[in-house]
Amino acid sequence: MAVIEFDPEGRILRANDNFLRAMGYTGQNLVGQHHRLFCPPDFANSPEYADFWAALRRGEFFTGQFARINRQGQEVWLEASYNPVFGPDGRIQSVVKFAS
Repeated sequence: MAVIEFDPEGRILRANDNFLRAMGYTGQNLVGQHHRLFCPPDFANSPEYADFWAALRRGEFFTGQFARINRQGQEVWLEASYNPVFGPDGRIQSVVKFAS
């Protein structure tokens, strides 16, 4: 299981070794980068992508198959879920993606 965690704005907080291997990165390469790093530029700059992160910040979750780009620029298809994590105050603290 590949796991990566983002802040509510989409910046990478941490990723497990399975995710790093699958996408060709090391933790130092990713922490602080934005999720759009894994997306084709036309999608990353689209209103659909902005809406995706706005929905996650509202607490909506997504599951499905997602085309992403690895460090070598190759397309990788992931079966994944994006899961908002709520803090004790009811606000979104982070978003965790579980993928295979």
